[in-house]
Amino acid sequence: MKRVGCFLVCAWLTGVAFAEERGLFPARFDVIGVDAADVLNIRRGPGTEHAIIGALGPQARDIEVVGLGPRGKWAHIATGEGGGWVSARHLRRQGDVGGGQLPYPLVCTGAEPFWALEFGDDGRAFFSAPDIPGEFFMPNWAGSAEGLPPQEFALVLQGKGSRATAMISRTECSDGMSDRPYGLAIRLLIGLDGNRCFFMGCCRLEPRPG
Repeated sequence: MKRVGCFLVCAWLTGVAFAEERGLFPARFDVIGVDAADVLNIRRGPGTEHAIIGALGPQARDIEVVGLGPRGKWAHIATGEGGGWVSARHLRRQGDVGGGQLPYPLVCTGAEPFWALEFGDDGRAFFSAPDIPGEFFMPNWAGSAEGLPPQEFALVLQGKGSRATAMISRTECSDGMSDRPYGLAIRLLIGLDGNRCFFMGCCRLEPRPG
């Protein structure tokens, strides 16, 4: 009984350590520890009993992880228009920004009408939507909620004669059209041509340049 109890506690602590090491999500990861002639299977759920629905190559990079499964042994990843689960021990977090900052570059989108707010790695953004001229925005101010873990972010963006305020949250989000998991949700208030528009959507991470 003591050995079993120790094993369970150690396994639980391993999962906790993995979660703490990886920090907040979503984040970019790279595949590690997979032989050159092998692949890292993507499964439908967090466990080997779930069907294989895809694979990552041994050198795969910029994988978006939106969260962890029970005990941190499986990572929930976004892949194109869908998502799946891979063994967390074969992933290593990239040495990018910490959990207290937004993981630029990223793209936020929404539907009805379709729109997009694309952030570069320097925080500059470009807004586009049907029948609306595209607009570039410069970051004016950015910060996270005072006295709370870095889960909620506010951005003030300044364009040429226009302004936008974005509230971005680390939370599960769905675009309502695909099975792709998202780890960021956005609420966007933007002024264009003298009109104010309010949009809601989800954000995905983009590969970092270089």
